[in-house]
Amino acid sequence: MYILSQVFEIFLLGLIAGVIPGPMLTAVFTGVITGGFKTGLKITLKALAAETIIAVVALAVIFSLEVDQVYFKILSLAGAIFLTYLAT
Repeated sequence: MYILSQVFEIFLLGLIAGVIPGPMLTAVFTGVITGGFKTGLKITLKALAAETIIAVVALAVIFSLEVDQVYFKILSLAGAIFLTYLAT
């Protein structure tokens, strides 16, 4: 049940990230303008499926490793430092 809730959270984050301006939103708008609503919907569903598959696989790999929690905290800290570096 815990993994299912994690997958759902990642799915929601991907859904929220899908409305942030970027290449995916540009592709959807371009598809809607050139091919209509159906084309835009196809692009959106394919992107949603791809993000979901990637998230599920990444989660499965992470949980199958059975690494100590300390390493995940170190990785999180390194990621936060890198994101801060990118923001400056």
